Amino acid sequence: MKRYDLSEDGCRRKFRSCKPAEGESPDMFIVRIVTDLDRWIELSRTEKSYEKLKDLIVREQFMDACPEDLAISLQEKDLPTLERIAKEADLFLQARHRELCDQPRRVFQNNARPKVEPVRLIEPEKKLNSGFHFFLSNVLVRWAICGALLWRHSRAEWRSQNSRKGLIK
Repeated sequence: MKRYDLSEDGCRRKFRSCKPAEGESPDMFIVRIVTDLDRWIELSRTEKSYEKLKDLIVREQFMDACPEDLAISLQEKDLPTLERIAKEADLFLQARHRELCDQPRRVFQNNARPKVEPVRLIEPEKKLNSGFHFFLSNVLVRWAICGALLWRHSRAEWRSQNSRKGLIK
């Protein structure tokens, strides 16, 4: 059943996203919609009475409208009535000092931070007196020869380090 997403939630999504297939007649399409609805009601263990169907539809609307972390918490608890859902949702929000309309705070796993796009470096046309090119960006200045940040070492330090390595005579 999991492979074909034949769970309560899968049948609900199938019912809600149902579109007519090519060559399908209106009668066939309506039969398919009714079948999907019946399957969803059956898997949700809902009685086929007006009140119970109303609860099912209101529950679905609430879950779709509330923040995702709250919806997941409520789905895990499998609460039978709208009153219990309202009470648990209220406790969830109070414990986190949030309101129903608030979006959850972003939590980073393993202290990871969002990726920052690398700064694109631009090479100006002019050269310094010494013949070194330099790169400018909003923040970074790099030596063209070694790529080190400009404030990491001065030209004299660079010359002394690289003359020892045999790069400069």
